[in-house]
Amino acid sequence: MILDNDTVALLADHLKRSTALDSYQSGAEPPEHETAYAVAEISQSALRIVTDIMPRLTKKSDQEGYWNAIEDFREEIRHISFHIRASRYLAVVLDTVTE
Repeated sequence: MILDNDTVALLADHLKRSTALDSYQSGAEPPEHETAYAVAEISQSALRIVTDIMPRLTKKSDQEGYWNAIEDFREEIRHISFHIRASRYLAVVLDTVTE
């Protein structure tokens, strides 16, 4: 994880000081904790996309290597999507998606 547990706790503490999460207080876990954890997990996936997967997609390789990279990209996007949905605060961005 990019952000270790202490850093996630610090982020949660910063989030708790804001009133931005006040309307998301209805779940079992405090919204600052679920949002901080989601941010850490999303950051980890974004870093993997940038530093590992995109270089593999943009270099010459055999078809199997290319498709493995595409599948890895899809898995990271799935992981990001999961953590967006898992955070009540972040999930609102999904309401703005248009078809």
